[in-house]
Amino acid sequence: VLSRATLPLTLRADASGALTSDGAVLDDAALAVALAGVFGEGQQPSLRAVAIVVPPDSARENDVGIRTRVIAAAVAAKAWVVPVFVLE
Repeated sequence: VLSRATLPLTLRADASGALTSDGAVLDDAALAVALAGVFGEGQQPSLRAVAIVVPPDSARENDVGIRTRVIAAAVAAKAWVVPVFVLE
């Protein structure tokens, strides 16, 4: 059975693929810090997934780059997490 869940961290992507958290644009280092703070060593989130909210008119090709960037940041942060894309 699948049911809707609130994920422990939500990031927003714009049409260009830039990621933001609380309105601040995240570079790679800031993304790694954000992921480590929720999913890193010593953290015990209820779910190990980060929501990536994307606008409906965003090119789906951007998703690949976003996913690659999130996974690379997770590796750098030693955070076990997967991105889940959510249409706005």
